[in-house]
Amino acid sequence: MIRSFALAVLFTVVTSPAFAQTTTINATARTAALEGVARQIEQGYVFPQVGKQMADAIRKRAQRGEYNAVTDGHQLARLLTQHLREVGKDLHVAVQYSPERLPAERSGQQQPSADEVNRFKRDLARDNYGFRKTEILPGNVGYIKLDLFAPPEYAGETYAAAMAFVANTNALIIDLRDNGGAISPDAIPMFSTYFFAQPVHLIDLKWNTEETARQLWSWGYVPGQRYLDKPVYILTSRRTFSGAEEFAYDLKNLGRATIVGDTTGGGANPGGTRRASDHFGVFVPFGRVTSPITRTNWEGVGVLPDIATAPARALLVAQREALDKLLANANDERAKGALAAARSDVEGRLAQFRTIAFELSGYDTAKQVFVAGSFNSWSPRATPLTRQGDKWVARVDVEPGRVIYKFIVDGEWLTDPGNPATEGTGQFTNSVRVVP
Repeated sequence: MIRSFALAVLFTVVTSPAFAQTTTINATARTAALEGVARQIEQGYVFPQVGKQMADAIRKRAQRGEYNAVTDGHQLARLLTQHLREVGKDLHVAVQYSPERLPAERSGQQQPSADEVNRFKRDLARDNYGFRKTEILPGNVGYIKLDLFAPPEYAGETYAAAMAFVANTNALIIDLRDNGGAISPDAIPMFSTYFFAQPVHLIDLKWNTEETARQLWSWGYVPGQRYLDKPVYILTSRRTFSGAEEFAYDLKNLGRATIVGDTTGGGANPGGTRRASDHFGVFVPFGRVTSPITRTNWEGVGVLPDIATAPARALLVAQREALDKLLANANDERAKGALAAARSDVEGRLAQFRTIAFELSGYDTAKQVFVAGSFNSWSPRATPLTRQGDKWVARVDVEPGRVIYKFIVDGEWLTDPGNPATEGTGQFTNSVRVVP
């Protein structure tokens, strides 16, 4: 969740690629980045004591000269992110590097320019406001894959169109396995409204600059038909983060959805990106949310699934659950036959999954090793490896076919040194395995 549109604009500037420019930084730029990041965290983090601890840790490392040999901007950003998270345990905290000089950070009252607004709207429209797929699965089960909660003032018609498309289904699956959150505090209340007959209290949100918390409720009105009195399933993974976690958390606690998949990423503290120096920005959480039901949130622990399964299996498992429920309530023999056939197909596809091992030899001094690839939507933190003897090992469920992947060792991406099969070129080279 990002506090304001202005911050969302800055975030897109910071993370925009600039392929033609150098990423080399000098000592002056490095020093400015280190102090700028520490200052922004210390001044803005939602829990001041933790913010000071994170800032002090960066300054102490700098005093010891730990960053002196770093001359690449992206590498410094990765290191700072890692070191801040080691202290604060907050996965929202992230440092980004931009080869282009960042614009001056606007004041809280300054509005984005017309060009920034138009660019923001064009970018959202080009990404279809986060909606990747909407379809009807066998057995009349609706499916929506949503990778972003976009502002309803821009995306409202798309939300309504997606819900109209699945309105006549008998069960609905909402896929948030690749959803990294919301860029508007109004997006989740708006979308949640489709699943409740009356407004419900979803969450309380408090910024560290405000005295009181703001209650967020589902709305009294949304365009189109609501999806009531029918089962809803939400798919999750470690990649499901921030606002996407809130949506799953809210609907789970309100008894409106069944969560299927893996425990989510565990980022509950909202905030925005702050300019740390000419080329570095840092995402600073400066708010906190509290559920009126649990009196807490999902920070650091994630949203636990009701049905735990590997993310790669989650869609099929949710389909099976939905079909079982529809079969139990079906009265028409023809409908029962169609549902049974759909369930048999799903069961057959689940039986095809194979468990394979990813192994990385050496790297005995590494702190964290992950594997990312086509099986987990390239999530850099979803699949950790554990040290077993002289190797790092992870076992993963995959469907038969080509598996594309890379290892991530302490933030550095690398192809599998034990597997010569690759595809792509340069930094886009990936390792390939074929699973029979």
